[in-house]
Amino acid sequence: MNSTALTLLLVLLMSSTLLQGISIVGHSEKCLCSGTGISHFQLSRIKKLDVYPETPRCAKVELLATFVNGIRTCLNPKSPWVKRFMGKLLKKRFG
Repeated sequence: MNSTALTLLLVLLMSSTLLQGISIVGHSEKCLCSGTGISHFQLSRIKKLDVYPETPRCAKVELLATFVNGIRTCLNPKSPWVKRFMGKLLKKRFG
């Protein structure tokens, strides 16, 4: 391989690596929940609660509730009502 082709190949490899890094740093917001989520619900209607921490792809904590009727919806983790619910859940689980 001649030096021009090798230099071109090296530049292409370096630029593709740089472009991949930009998309990660730019937070492309691949979150499960769009918007803020609901703030009020009946505790007895929740069948399962999934907690997703912040990741490089989504810069927020997400709470995804599955209700007994099978509907999945996001909860607003900043809502005072949801915070009280999470406190009760943690106390019940670990308290």
